[in-house]
Amino acid sequence: MAGIPSDNGRGGRTDEFAHRAPRITEEQLNEPLFVISRAAELAGMHPQTLRQYDRTGLVTPRRTAGRGRRYSLRDIATLREIQRMSQEEGINLAGIRRILALESEVTRLRGHIDLLLTREPGSRIFSAGSSGNVVVVRKTRTQRESGTVVVRGALGPSRGQVRHAHRQGAQTPTNESNN
Repeated sequence: MAGIPSDNGRGGRTDEFAHRAPRITEEQLNEPLFVISRAAELAGMHPQTLRQYDRTGLVTPRRTAGRGRRYSLRDIATLREIQRMSQEEGINLAGIRRILALESEVTRLRGHIDLLLTREPGSRIFSAGSSGNVVVVRKTRTQRESGTVVVRGALGPSRGQVRHAHRQGAQTPTNESNN
């Protein structure tokens, strides 16, 4: 019968409305909703395991004003993945911690790539921050209007010089005394 959910034989449901399932936003994924007992139940773990993971920094839930733990949907998904890697793959907690750290780094780098791919060429310049991180430096209104981007320091031709790169691609080094 149309519109009535049915079993597809593999434990999943098939119905004509499945394509209309609501999308969950990033904000909803990260919202701390579940107390530790409910989170443990959803993840298929004992609450003490969640406390251990919190102490070791594997999954760190948000805290309420009274210091109670609140887990998000993303935390629950991470807990399930930890359990899968541990039980099905035989990976120890140190290995799981490293895998999660690498996955986080890949996600962060993909975000940087997306930022770079969506920008108009010449619309931004980058600089190295004090800790070595790449920092997006916005152009001033004057530079935007003139079509000139000022690149200082290591990106310039040599120390103590500034390179003015015009949108047409011409690059000419100039000395600057007030670096």
